[in-house]
Amino acid sequence: MGLQLGIYATPGGNLLWDFSSRVRKLKISTNEHGYADAPCFVPMTLEEALVVVSVPGRPHVTVRDDAAGLVWEGRLEDKKLAQGGVELVAYGWWRGYSDLPYVATHTSVTGNTIANALIAFVNGVNSVMSASTALVQNPGLTLTEDYTDVLPSDVLDRLVRLGDTQTPPRLWEAGVWEGRRLHFRPRGSAARTWYIDIAEPEIERSLETLFNSAYGLYEDANGKRAATATATDQASVNRNALTRRDAINAHTRLSAVAVNVRDLFINEHKDAPARAKITPIAVYDAAGARWPKYVMKSGDVAVVRNIPSALSVLLDHLRSFRVLDTDYDVDSDGLEITPDFRLPSLEDLAAAGAVGGGGHGGGSHDQQWKTKLSNPTIPSTGAGETSGMIAFFDGDCPSDWTEYIAARGRVIVGVPSGGTVGGTVGSALANLATRTITTTAAHIHAAGTLDGDNEAAHTHAVGTLNNAAEAAHTHGVGTYDAAAEAVTTSSGRLN
Repeated sequence: MGLQLGIYATPGGNLLWDFSSRVRKLKISTNEHGYADAPCFVPMTLEEALVVVSVPGRPHVTVRDDAAGLVWEGRLEDKKLAQGGVELVAYGWWRGYSDLPYVATHTSVTGNTIANALIAFVNGVNSVMSASTALVQNPGLTLTEDYTDVLPSDVLDRLVRLGDTQTPPRLWEAGVWEGRRLHFRPRGSAARTWYIDIAEPEIERSLETLFNSAYGLYEDANGKRAATATATDQASVNRNALTRRDAINAHTRLSAVAVNVRDLFINEHKDAPARAKITPIAVYDAAGARWPKYVMKSGDVAVVRNIPSALSVLLDHLRSFRVLDTDYDVDSDGLEITPDFRLPSLEDLAAAGAVGGGGHGGGSHDQQWKTKLSNPTIPSTGAGETSGMIAFFDGDCPSDWTEYIAARGRVIVGVPSGGTVGGTVGSALANLATRTITTTAAHIHAAGTLDGDNEAAHTHAVGTLNNAAEAAHTHGVGTYDAAAEAVTTSSGRLN
């Protein structure tokens, strides 16, 4: 095979076996926590198999490629004598966060403080796990957490579900990839984008997991049950002609945390997600260069290049998606991936000018457009959206975008250096309303004939005409046609 399978006494330690030339049935997989598992069968004599099965400790397993470098790594846990050899199963080093329970109380801290404490705890009981905190980011949400005999992996799974202080809150991710280092960061922030060709996928869609309305449950200061206000995604209700509500227990005494948990739950469940298994025929980078299929990992973004015409409508929601997990079969060179949730389609990307070929045509100037703020969980990939982007859509926004409410009835303009971002002037327009101009700039009527037919009728209200406050203007040389002048009425006295 083209991949090398090595088993070492410890990470960076002595090589015990190189099974590259004889390994069979090797499969490598990834999931939301990093490298998942790698089962295989190695033909060998009974005597050699007994040595392998009896090796002490948790040997370090690597799968490498001369071109791509490290493809997979983990620790060898399962060894089984089988006819003609030995069956081995290695698991990714995320398992190091499930070895011993954690006991601690954290008061008024952010999630990164807890994640850093977990790194120190795990490294203290298993020194091969990295003590680096370089991949830990700060979600900003203040927490008070009490853990008693909870596995660090479960603590981290809870933290990623609490979100951050962004609006709307983002889901986070925690896992272990290369170097046995824990990462804790916004989901998709380190994703790569791959372009794939696919055969016909398996697709399953069910309303069982659809929830477009929810409220969060928490404990008040007296330890009694309390609930947040109910939030509903009306676009999902309209789209599905159905309201499904759930009560989400945030397991906290902080109402702000319960609100975050509620909003994250709705964002994840407001559409009935299609569960699918997709088998890429080939994998390419943005430049069109072909790559081995096993380079694709959980968390990466896949953009489908070849939607079969007969399935184009059915597969529109799968044109671009985040990868939930991957399973690669080395013997058959077969890759199976499971989509996580929908990202904007290729048509959406084209509308934003991110895909070659230009965007959609515009409409008339008086057309009412909706402004949308991109979902900040979507990473900047060089071929898609960037967090904070504002774009326009003719109709409802894609499912992973959120309306920028502050722009309703307003024109968006750029600010000068040091200007106020997000500031507003005047009142927003109502639906199809016209703008009344109350401030007249200094101006000159050029020489010519004043045409009364084109002059708007106007009235000077009762009061004192103050020349000093009147906008400066000049009537140029020409013929004044009183008969054609629009009717005017002046009341009061001229000052």
